[in-house]
Amino acid sequence: MNISRSNFKKNISVVVQGPILPFQTAICLKSIRKFLPKAEIILSTWEGSNINDLDYDVLVLNKDPGAEIFTVTGQRQNQNRQIVSAKEGVKKASRLYVLKIRSDMEVKGTKFLSFWKKYPMRSEECKVLSERILINSLYTRRPISTKPLLFHPSDWVMFGLKKDVLNVWDIPLAPEPQTSQYFKVHKNMKYDGNCLTQYHAEQYIWLSFLRKNGFQINYENYMIFSKELMDFSRLSIVNNTVLLEYITEFDIVSQKHPEQMGDSETMHPIDWMIDYKKFCDPTFYISWDSVKKGILQTSGTSLRLRKHIHKFFERCKRLNPQCIEDCVAVIYCFFKLQFNCLYAYLKYNKTIF
Repeated sequence: MNISRSNFKKNISVVVQGPILPFQTAICLKSIRKFLPKAEIILSTWEGSNINDLDYDVLVLNKDPGAEIFTVTGQRQNQNRQIVSAKEGVKKASRLYVLKIRSDMEVKGTKFLSFWKKYPMRSEECKVLSERILINSLYTRRPISTKPLLFHPSDWVMFGLKKDVLNVWDIPLAPEPQTSQYFKVHKNMKYDGNCLTQYHAEQYIWLSFLRKNGFQINYENYMIFSKELMDFSRLSIVNNTVLLEYITEFDIVSQKHPEQMGDSETMHPIDWMIDYKKFCDPTFYISWDSVKKGILQTSGTSLRLRKHIHKFFERCKRLNPQCIEDCVAVIYCFFKLQFNCLYAYLKYNKTIF
């Protein structure tokens, strides 16, 4: 079914899932009315919640499945709560498209809609959804990093066809407490020292979705890593999602994390573009602006450049002669960044190497 751009927004159901939070949930709902005034709003929360004075169209009250402790320090994992509230909310959607967000988020715009069907090429391998869904970079972990976590796309916000979003969320609940207390039971296995769960919530959701659709994935827990698994993780994400940059592209912001990217290394759109070119479209051209933006935001040299610029101006204020060293460091880092950008641009587009 083809829908014109002018009718696009009114064919969206927004599923707001999660607990009713003081102030935050009201802000979330008001922001949807502001930027998507014709959308259907479905509030999917828990029985007994205080829903007075909240603006929504459809209310779904779910029985709370509870949360289990998943760390040595006593943090609780809400994956089953998220599965229940998201799944039941999406089921009630009456529109063609679904935007799934948490009850503590705020819509800042609709730029994300411009990315719908922007990347048409797909691999026939692991082509699960009928169309790619849009996700953001917040908590989408990089599978190639110093601490790789495979099968970990962000579950905070998601946009796509209702049938595809429901496909992702219509999965069985994690068996508890054996999932969250996995490494407490398997004491002979290594883990990161605090996290006892078999999978992080995002991993459990994505793996359950893939396994439900017929994929046999030999990935016993979040500590497992191999080149074969890494490649399949990258393929499964790039072939079924479009990764948008948090805030600037997917302009729906967590009120909990208004600026920061989370607590570990996350994917950047340039990582997704590299995978798109590798797995889906070898002819895809990665623009100079995309490369430069990716390098500037993810490179350690970029971070060092910003630190040296700050130190340079601070020492200049105090007439500290060490500002000369910082000036040299700034120049060095600047030209190194330019070289890194050029090298990456040529490499990604196979002009050289």
